[in-house]
Amino acid sequence: VFGFRGFPPPPLRFRTRYFWNTFFSTRASCLSISHNSDRLTSLRGTATLNTMPEDTKQVEKNIARVQELLAEIARGNPKGYVDGISEDFVGTIMSGIVPGGESIKGKEGMMAFFENSSKVVEVLKFEAVDWCGKGDNVYFTVNWEFIYKPTQQFVKTTGNVRKVLKNNLICEKYHLINADAIKKTKADPRPESNIKLVQDAVGEYMKGNPAGYVAACHEDFSGCILPGLVPSGEKIKGLDGLNKMLNDIPTYLDIKKFEPVNWSGVNNIVYFTVNWEFVYKPTGAFVKTSSVVRKVIKDGKICEKYHIADAETVKKAKSLVSA
Repeated sequence: VFGFRGFPPPPLRFRTRYFWNTFFSTRASCLSISHNSDRLTSLRGTATLNTMPEDTKQVEKNIARVQELLAEIARGNPKGYVDGISEDFVGTIMSGIVPGGESIKGKEGMMAFFENSSKVVEVLKFEAVDWCGKGDNVYFTVNWEFIYKPTQQFVKTTGNVRKVLKNNLICEKYHLINADAIKKTKADPRPESNIKLVQDAVGEYMKGNPAGYVAACHEDFSGCILPGLVPSGEKIKGLDGLNKMLNDIPTYLDIKKFEPVNWSGVNNIVYFTVNWEFVYKPTGAFVKTSSVVRKVIKDGKICEKYHIADAETVKKAKSLVSA
């Protein structure tokens, strides 16, 4: 079962996109970047654009270092991240949201920030994108989804990040988000009705009526369901794509048990866990595992679904696997 508690962002494999009616974003003037500038190195994956070779080498090194340190947080090891900052580190991180984030100094200050953030923010998604850099500076954007604990509200927002590196250590960090907008978010009063909607739809599927489940889904449905196990579930678009995925499941899974439990909801998102038992037909192995599900509701219909299981463990199973 996957946990999403505290500041450390979830593992990278849970980078999925969810719908929410209100988007909050901030574009700090100090981070205004022209991606067409011939003086800027822009990196997406391993691609490089508009830069001199010597600049490219330094930027690639800096970006790789920052990504390496973020991976430590993703593994639930904030100390591993702090080991990668300088003794004279200074920064402003999520000011207005996390107490003390407006002025962080040194390694102790950074560790204190991590501790404070877990009291204020329950991270559901942390997706770093749009990497670029110039000289000692690394820039990227973070797509956030979290519960703001003081108001118990679900927030989907964007943060702008700038980090400065010297001697392969982060000496400055600025992570800016729209704190005022986040504090003003209001709860969707319908989590209970959303949970019932999903339970009814899942009930139709469990009765052997996939058409009844599809009828509860939005025409703009999108999702990722059992990626790595059912090929057509990797990237689902529309009701036709959903129908195909549901029809493909028996080709790969002989389901013995499908038990949805631990239901909860926040605003327009419904969460639950599925306890599975099935035979994975490509290997013939019997598998017992659990998976996390998130569904997003729009206009009284399921518009997004993300159902993630540990595909690598399932594929390696030879007898009984508990994940």
